[in-house]
Amino acid sequence: EPSALALQQMGAPSPFRVAGDPAWTILGAGRPPAPMAERSGVTIALDGAAPIDDLLPLLAGLIQHVARHRDVRLQPWHDRDLGLAHQLTDRVGPAVIVSKPASLFEAASQFAYDELVVSMRLHATIAAASAGVHSLSIGHHASIVDMASRLGQPVLPTGATPDELDRLVATSFGTPPSADTIRAENDSAAKSMTLLRMLIELGDIDDLADVDGLQLLPMGAID
Repeated sequence: EPSALALQQMGAPSPFRVAGDPAWTILGAGRPPAPMAERSGVTIALDGAAPIDDLLPLLAGLIQHVARHRDVRLQPWHDRDLGLAHQLTDRVGPAVIVSKPASLFEAASQFAYDELVVSMRLHATIAAASAGVHSLSIGHHASIVDMASRLGQPVLPTGATPDELDRLVATSFGTPPSADTIRAENDSAAKSMTLLRMLIELGDIDDLADVDGLQLLPMGAID
C-alpha cells in the first residue's frame, strides 16, 4: 500500500494498519444503481487543486473522446474547481458544468444515474463505488490510484498516450466494484473509527470488543 511504504521509507516503524477511508462510514454498504434504461452520460468529478497544466490536455482529449457518443457533465466539488471546468469548456466545448454536490450522499445519488464516473478525487471514486457505478480514476495522486486498485477499477495514467486513452475509455464501461469489496472497505473504516474513538476517549467505549481482525502484516511480507 503506497502510504504504508512511504512511511516505512521515512523510517517509521512497521507494521502499519491500513485503514478504510472514513467516507465509507458515511455512505454505508452501497446502494443499487439506477436501471440501465435510466442511466446516461458521463460525469467528471473535478479537482482544481490537481496539476492542471499537466492534466488539461489529457482531460480535453478524454472529453472529446467520450462526447462522440455520450453527454459529458463537469462536476465541481469546490469553488476552485470552477476555473478548471471553464478552461475545459472553453477548450473542447461539448460538456455541461453542473452544480456542486452538497454532500457525499448527493454525489452518490447523482452518480447512480451515470454510465461512468471519471474521478479526479478520492471521495468521488468512493461515492461512485457506493452508487454501484463503474469509475475511471485520473492517476494524479497515489491515494486515488490505490483506492481504484482496491476497488478493481481502472486508472488513467497522467501521461497516457492517445492510444492508451482510447483503449481505457473503450473498456471503462464495465463492472463496478463487487458488494464484497465495498463491504470490506466499510468494515475496515468502521473498525478504524472505533480505534480512533478508543484513543480519544482513553479506552472508555462500549464497543471496544468489536475491534478484531486488525490484519497487521509486516512490510517485509508485502511484495
